[in-house]
Amino acid sequence: MQSAVLLLSLIGVFQNCGCSKIIMLKLLLPLAGETRIDLTLEATGGCYRWTSIRPEVASVQPIDEETGQGCSRKAVLQALSTQPSRLTSIILAEDVGTGQKLHCDVSVDVISSISVFSTKRKIHLDDSPLLLKIIALDSEGAHEISFLSL
Repeated sequence: MQSAVLLLSLIGVFQNCGCSKIIMLKLLLPLAGETRIDLTLEATGGCYRWTSIRPEVASVQPIDEETGQGCSRKAVLQALSTQPSRLTSIILAEDVGTGQKLHCDVSVDVISSISVFSTKRKIHLDDSPLLLKIIALDSEGAHEISFLSL
């Protein structure tokens, strides 16, 4: 389970553009259990108020709030659902300056398997950026494909 927690913390899509964005756009998290998984979401290009449209499925709490503005660029996401079926939520981040809304789709389900693919066999700390492809399969065989640049 701990290796699944580590790999799940890597699931996400990283994009390179000069626009506002949430770093992780689509996530598949395991059901809430004895071990709670906290995942940090990050948005760029502004200061955001964070909300979950289904807080009973996944909660989101801002961190590193900017004093007096009630907003932050980072938030902690946590799966809360314990039902052994896929439930979804959308995490919204609203820029307090522009009103622009960003979103992250979150699914909570039983994860049957995780596969990580790379062009390298060994990963060293001082290596140049590395691209990983991560595939997580849920109980129905549906999957989330993500790319992560380290």
